Amino acid sequence: AGVGQVKLSGDIGHLAANKVYAYLPRILGDEVLFWLRRALPKGDASKGKLLWEGSVQDFPYTAGSPAANKGQFLISAEGRGVTLDYVEGWPKIENINGHLSFAGLAMDVRANSAEISGASLFDVSAKIPNLEIDQHVLIDGKARGKTSDFLRFVQNSPVKAATNGFLDQLVATGQGVLALKLDIPIADTDATKVEGIYQFKQNELQFGGVIPKLSEATGSVEFSEASLKIPAAQAKALGGQVSLHGANDAQGDLLLQMKGEAAMEQVLAQYLPALQGHINGFSQFQSQLKVGPQQYSLTLQSNLYGAKVDLPQPLAKNAADSRTLQLSASGNATADRLTF
Repeated sequence: AGVGQVKLSGDIGHLAANKVYAYLPRILGDEVLFWLRRALPKGDASKGKLLWEGSVQDFPYTAGSPAANKGQFLISAEGRGVTLDYVEGWPKIENINGHLSFAGLAMDVRANSAEISGASLFDVSAKIPNLEIDQHVLIDGKARGKTSDFLRFVQNSPVKAATNGFLDQLVATGQGVLALKLDIPIADTDATKVEGIYQFKQNELQFGGVIPKLSEATGSVEFSEASLKIPAAQAKALGGQVSLHGANDAQGDLLLQMKGEAAMEQVLAQYLPALQGHINGFSQFQSQLKVGPQQYSLTLQSNLYGAKVDLPQPLAKNAADSRTLQLSASGNATADRLTF
């Protein structure tokens, strides 16, 4: 004989988010209950409902199991101002306003609005499909806001390691949209998987040092827990239109390629001011930037076709002639070196 049937329902008028764990069955285990207590440190729930109906023996009616049709266990509420601190070392999701539910052994948070690193989140969901076995927190959402907020997100998360400090000094002006997916195993948060895309349009990006300023920059950045990629982007730099792309190489260094047309007056102003006024016109160029953990290197090359060189022979040339110009720069956090 079984242990009987239960039929229980009730309303929860008000509940602090950090007390939600106390309403859940101990069958979930101390590790999961501790995670829930830590992960929901702030916020309130209202309009709560509690429903437990079915065979006690078959509780908690795990979805997909033979017991799923033998009962129902549900706690649901409307959350306001909730903070989700899903894993240590990642930016918290704050000011969550939305619906929270525990159905059987599954947790589901669906937010109408929230914030992460100052950016406004929308279409956000946070799920734990099974709170009892192989617990994974699955987060899926989009954020719209300032590119500076996205940079703050990168700096305050493990994604920072993939940039090798490339974004540390970046000053960005403009807006963008972030699409983010996280798969976090509660038992081993170091194994978190990340899939993110940040799309930006008409931004101004100032990296500092010898890297030219990019204006009207439009493109996307794709990133994971261990890598960063710019599949394609366009911008104005050095007085002309440029395209750029890049990714981490096999050693983990960030390698960026840029090419386009440059106004030689601006190239000289930034890199060779002593030659200003002696090379004029526009010319095609290619450049490569390599960023490692402690240093960077930049090379820029042009055949100077289209540019007139007004210098003593044998350096002088007409715009229709070609002559190779190559600039190399390298440095670290304390010093830069330029050669040509």
